[in-house]
Amino acid sequence: MPFDAYEDQMEQFGFIPANHAKPKFFPVKARRLFDETGHELPGWMRIVRDDTGKTLHVATDSYKIVTNEEAFGAFEDAIAKSTLDRKGLRIGTDYSREGARCFRQYLFPAHRVEVKQGVTVALRLLMFNSYDGSLRFGGRCGAYNFVCANTSISGKDYGQFSARHTAGIDIAKAIAGLTKAAEEHIETTRRWAAWPQIAITDQQAMAVCRDIPEPTNSLVDGLVHAWLRARDEDGPQSGSNAWTLFNVLTAWASHTAMGEGRDRGQARYERERRVATLIEGKVWREIVGA
Repeated sequence: MPFDAYEDQMEQFGFIPANHAKPKFFPVKARRLFDETGHELPGWMRIVRDDTGKTLHVATDSYKIVTNEEAFGAFEDAIAKSTLDRKGLRIGTDYSREGARCFRQYLFPAHRVEVKQGVTVALRLLMFNSYDGSLRFGGRCGAYNFVCANTSISGKDYGQFSARHTAGIDIAKAIAGLTKAAEEHIETTRRWAAWPQIAITDQQAMAVCRDIPEPTNSLVDGLVHAWLRARDEDGPQSGSNAWTLFNVLTAWASHTAMGEGRDRGQARYERERRVATLIEGKVWREIVGA
């Protein structure tokens, strides 16, 4: 399929799916903290979103703001210096908690692999940062499925680099993480190429669905019913095989309604994390022979 066709598909699916409001970066400042009587609280400050006046975090004086511009700018410098092919690169941003958490994803259409006829996936890097201390600057590697716009992340942090908000960002580690991400993506998609040929019984599918972290009866029941529908459909994402079951899981993470507003990026990331944990787990690995 010509490259332009992939561009058309991304536009058709509204890529980037997390980027529902096309948010921009905003200014963040450290302000002194006062009690209800107006007296300053020594050693403490509040992290404020300067455009709205919202307090995002209360921290000690040792806390250093690492802005989204600084964090992602360093990462994008690393991309530019890496061997990754940036042709057609797409970038999207999403926030949660009034902007306290930022999720930023990068899609590399040039790093695409055909898993099976009619099914192509591309390298996807998901980066995150926070102003409330809940996340360090870091990232995960994953993939974007052009057929259904499903997204996924790997079960392991790539490069295992992160920057505490008390120090600067180590760009060298970020570059090492990029290299590892590309290598793991290639290896992961090689594994995926075998999954359409691995037969899955309904009993195995149910065992996988029950193995998802933080399961509920309604979630497991919904996944099982989605599997039963998908296995009987026609098309490249159907049939009683491991690839179909994987796509049932990633579809739940990527598209299932999860509320409106600023928390959608966080909700999607948490679902992807749960699926990534399942795929790295014993039940799934025994089925696919990993």
